[in-house]
Amino acid sequence: MQVEQREELIRYVQSRWGGPNALRLAGSGSPLTMLPTGLEALDDLLGGGLPAGRISTLRAGHSSGATTITHTLVAASQRREYVVVYVDAERSFDPASAVRSGVDLTRLTLVQPNDALEGLAIATTLARCKGFDLVVFDRLGASYEPHMLSTWLSCMATLLHGANTAMLLVAGPAGHGDAYHGGQALAHYSSVILAARRSGWLRDGSNRVTGIRATVRSIKNKTGALPGEVELALHTGRGVFSTEGMERLRERCRSSR
Repeated sequence: MQVEQREELIRYVQSRWGGPNALRLAGSGSPLTMLPTGLEALDDLLGGGLPAGRISTLRAGHSSGATTITHTLVAASQRREYVVVYVDAERSFDPASAVRSGVDLTRLTLVQPNDALEGLAIATTLARCKGFDLVVFDRLGASYEPHMLSTWLSCMATLLHGANTAMLLVAGPAGHGDAYHGGQALAHYSSVILAARRSGWLRDGSNRVTGIRATVRSIKNKTGALPGEVELALHTGRGVFSTEGMERLRERCRSSR
C-alpha cells in the first residue's frame, strides 16, 4: 500500500469511527510517563513508578501496608502538582492516616459512593472528564460480578489511555474464588500488578510499634521492569492535622453523596 493510500484510509477510519484513537500509526502515541510512588525502593522495582494512562492493581489484605503505600503515592503526586481523586468505595478512608503520610486534604478530591455500582459509575465519569492525573479506587471487593467488572475495566482502560490518567485499584489478596470475583479481568487489563503483605513490625527503643515492614512483589509489569520484590519500612509518623483541611474534606464527602 502506498503512503498516500494509507493516509487516506487512516483519515477515513478516524472520521467514521471516533477520531484519532480509532486508527493511528503505532509510533505516533505519547511517550509513557511514570508517577513516582514516593517510595524509592518501590520506584526502582517498578522502573520509575506507576504508568500514566494505564491501570495498576495493588493486591493486599488487612494490615499489609496497602493503605500507607496508597497514601504515600497520593502525597507524592500532590507534591508534583498532580490532581488526584480518591474513590473510597468502602467508606474506610482515614484522614488522620492520610495526613501522617503527607497527604494535603485541602487538595484531595474524595468521593464516597453509596454502593459498588455507583462507585464504578463515578470512576468512569472521572476518567472521561480528563481532569485528573491520578484516580485511586479503594477498594474492589467480592461484591463486583466478574462480567460487570470486566466490562468496566475494558471501558476504563480506553478512557485512561485517552486522558493519560493513571489509576490505582486496591483489591483484596488473590486466593480461593479469585477468578469468580474478577481476578481474571484484573490480570488482563492491569498493566502493573503488585502484591503486598506484612513481613514484620517496626518498633522504637521502648518496643512500641511505629510502623510495619511490608514485602511488595511485582507480579506483572508491562512497562518493561523485571519481576521482583522489595521490603519497605512504612513508618506511621506524626502528621499535623489541619482543622481547615478536615472541614473541607467533610464538605467534599457531603457533596459527593
